[in-house]
Amino acid sequence: HVFQGCSSLKSITIPPEMTELPERLLNGCSSLQEIRIPDGVTAIGAYALGGCSSLTEITIPERCQSVGDYAFFGCDSLAEITVSGTETEFGTRSMGYAYQSGYRLQSGFVMDAQAGTAVSYAEENGIPLKGAVLRGDVDQNGAVNVNDAVLLQRYLLAQKKLAFFELGTARACI
Repeated sequence: HVFQGCSSLKSITIPPEMTELPERLLNGCSSLQEIRIPDGVTAIGAYALGGCSSLTEITIPERCQSVGDYAFFGCDSLAEITVSGTETEFGTRSMGYAYQSGYRLQSGFVMDAQAGTAVSYAEENGIPLKGAVLRGDVDQNGAVNVNDAVLLQRYLLAQKKLAFFELGTARACI
């Protein structure tokens, strides 16, 4: 609970000798925008980064074996989590969820994972995988349709790093 509720904390680098992010370590750090988790971290505790509403992206290291219950719960600006490992176990609503008159998936949230337990977690929880979003089949039902367009629009609206420019009469997004 070292930094719990520290609303002025904007960035933190976890020391390389730390192997675990303890329960509620940064819970409620509403101004936290950036965290660097070292490759040696093997566990992320329950609510460790819950309520970090300014956090926009995070990478879970390959060696991480477990992500606790509600670890990233209520991270409203978190549009994408990259999961590097294939054997990471995920707790209840560990990522992609918020509470708005009940538990629900965050609009526009995607996971970037290639295989293993992260893909299973995404499928079980109805979370789009980044690769599927980029191919157009956002809801991963085998067809590209209007539902995919709506989900893709939500994903793009959640992205804070999009840059728009005009080229003649055409608009492009990079």
